[in-house]
Amino acid sequence: MTVVVLGAGIAGLVAGCELTRLGYNVRIVEADGRVGGRIFTHHFQCECSDSYGELGAMRIPSSHKSTLRYIEEVNLQDRLIPFRGLFTEPDGIVDFSGHVSRFRNAREAARRVGAIHDHRLAYLSDIRVVVHAVCPPHLRHYYDTNVEPLVARILESLRPGDIDEPIGSLSVFRRLAPFLRQVDNEFKVVVDDILLELSEEIYTLRGGLSLLPESLALRLGSRITRNVRVTGINCTDEVAEIAMRDEGGRASVLKADRIICTIPFSILRHIFITGLSERQIQRVQALPYSPASKTLLHCRTRFWERRGIRGGGSVNDRWSRQIFYPDSKSIKSSCTCGVLLASYAIGGDALQLGNLEEQERNSVITAELARFHPEILSPDAVLSWKTMDWNEHRFSRGAYASAWVDKHIPFESLHDLTPERLLTFAGEHCSTLGGWIEGAIKSALTSVEDVAGARL
Repeated sequence: MTVVVLGAGIAGLVAGCELTRLGYNVRIVEADGRVGGRIFTHHFQCECSDSYGELGAMRIPSSHKSTLRYIEEVNLQDRLIPFRGLFTEPDGIVDFSGHVSRFRNAREAARRVGAIHDHRLAYLSDIRVVVHAVCPPHLRHYYDTNVEPLVARILESLRPGDIDEPIGSLSVFRRLAPFLRQVDNEFKVVVDDILLELSEEIYTLRGGLSLLPESLALRLGSRITRNVRVTGINCTDEVAEIAMRDEGGRASVLKADRIICTIPFSILRHIFITGLSERQIQRVQALPYSPASKTLLHCRTRFWERRGIRGGGSVNDRWSRQIFYPDSKSIKSSCTCGVLLASYAIGGDALQLGNLEEQERNSVITAELARFHPEILSPDAVLSWKTMDWNEHRFSRGAYASAWVDKHIPFESLHDLTPERLLTFAGEHCSTLGGWIEGAIKSALTSVEDVAGARL
């Protein structure tokens, strides 16, 4: 039995490995010249081994057991290191409303004048810091307009002695998260995603997360065909047909007993498919994807360490949004350079940056970064730049299917999109964990179970 897997992102690679292990004849078709999809580690030219950064996925929560299992399976467990995100470095910077402060003093950056004082107002400010640090513009506005008044009303009803003195913005958010999930039904998905993104145990891979898909691809070898685009899928007969076109424009057709399609719906909706019902086509057409962009700077020195910052992140309320520093504890080489994730923006913030020409975008990021890292203005501070705008990437057209886009919640299952049992879908967009490696892997395992008729 021949199974063709469309896409060599993490979902396609996992599906391919599992089907191969079960004895199926597997072919994987990938449009890009590399594997991994939206797992994309970029390496700058440098003699040291630490000059890299993540242009795509960059973290693995400890609760994501399937991802950790595959890391162990390809013998990468020794490369697991802690990922230090926002709020993990007290000396990280918060630049909100024109006010620059350290995370340890971030409460002042979001303090609002109100009827309540003491610990209650501090709690309100702390929650706002976390929401504004993580969320894209439309959700920041939604929180300010719809959710915060409800939180303030409850806090106003409490006596000053009813709550303890807050010890930090993230601690307050975690403590009040159950309450935040209840005050507004539409905001509870956002609360859950924030808790996952800022969970206490998060990991990454020393050497880059691309090591995971690259290791899986090595196992599949010649079963993967790269630089070939899918132009059509026909599932109306007993054997499915995939129309393809290579880099040179040469067309070909591949036949399969079953297809597992991991192509993002943002791309799939532009591919002609026969065998899908009108309802199914509408679901493919309607799934929204969040824009996201990242800009890496290969810096001559790790100048941020002179300010006491040795990892973690900073954040501003401007276009560049989140900044992440390499963890000094994980740096093995003696090289003084460092790769700074100078901008990680999602939603409307990413669209704003994406509308700028490269030189203008670099100037905007530099100016925003210089508000608290003036060293960046030195003529020789930056050796090289690298930006990924996932909304404009020709094989993605968006970063991930997100519960944060148009209040959409990713599908728990898309198995009802299987026409005549020939086509099965997988990918992070087929999971309740949209945007996470874990979601893509779990959906791949489900698709393999659908093909094999047995639970893995």
